[in-house]
Amino acid sequence: MKPSATCMSLINESQKFHPLHGDRLANHLPMALFALDRMGAEPDRMRHLYETYSTNMELNQPANSPSPIKAIDQYLSHSERYNDYLDFFDQQMGEKGVTATLKQALAVLLPGISASAFHAAIRLAYAVEANFSSEIVIALAYWASEYQSMTVSMETEDETVQKIIHRVNPDFVNFIFAPGIIVDRMVEADQILTNQKTVIQPRDITLESIARFCLESYRQHQNFTLLHTITGCHAFRILTPYVDDMENALRILWQGIVMAFMSTGLSFINAQSGIEPTTMTWQEILNAACRNDDVHVIKLVYSCWQESEVWKSDDYKQVAASVIHDT
Repeated sequence: MKPSATCMSLINESQKFHPLHGDRLANHLPMALFALDRMGAEPDRMRHLYETYSTNMELNQPANSPSPIKAIDQYLSHSERYNDYLDFFDQQMGEKGVTATLKQALAVLLPGISASAFHAAIRLAYAVEANFSSEIVIALAYWASEYQSMTVSMETEDETVQKIIHRVNPDFVNFIFAPGIIVDRMVEADQILTNQKTVIQPRDITLESIARFCLESYRQHQNFTLLHTITGCHAFRILTPYVDDMENALRILWQGIVMAFMSTGLSFINAQSGIEPTTMTWQEILNAACRNDDVHVIKLVYSCWQESEVWKSDDYKQVAASVIHDT
């Protein structure tokens, strides 16, 4: 469904802001605007969110670059080359079009899906859903410049994803990580597991099994970091039409999900959560989300709504209703 004129106008206006602000915090504005629009928010609600949220954003400051980027992998993880990547992907889109650019880019960028704690991939997925070319360019540049790969082994074990978490988790329960943001703790967890030569990959892997784990772990803890694993899985699913090697992509996603969980210091118990079943309908939940000013609530409800349609699970509705009630 094509975004409304109000949504497109506000997202276009928001593109003057850098994808990050403060200490590498993600700018959620374009994603939240798109989610609101899809959930049926009135134009005034979207304008209100833009006006209130944008006050904390930082304008993008183009810088003179010594040389243009000539290949996607030339300056991965170099935050200072964000604007150069903007120019690069803008040129690629003009020459090759959306589909070819996405396929070529994702072949290189997917190993760094943990960039900005999945936010670059999430922004790209929303841009793809909206068929918004300039947002696709921004999201690809964001992903490339904040690229974050993991180094833990890709060897496999004959275990389910839940059994792997049970085996790996104890070393991280109540672990004290160095100061930093989510992605810093994910990298620290990855370094520990890499040094231990820990195997975290299940022999059989599917997106549904990963999505189910993310939903279960969030239901147990209602943790802020784990929220991003649900929205990250949603984003990954949207991008799958542009992925050639699906099994490898799933294993890369699972690396990031494992590191996100370990980075919380929480324990995983394969049991029902304390979230109560809801009597709310999806429409009531979406209406409540549209009245909410918390961009994380807006995005989580939208992801749960979309994922529930695909995986046919009412558990997503319980999670969505719980965050509405908590705010």
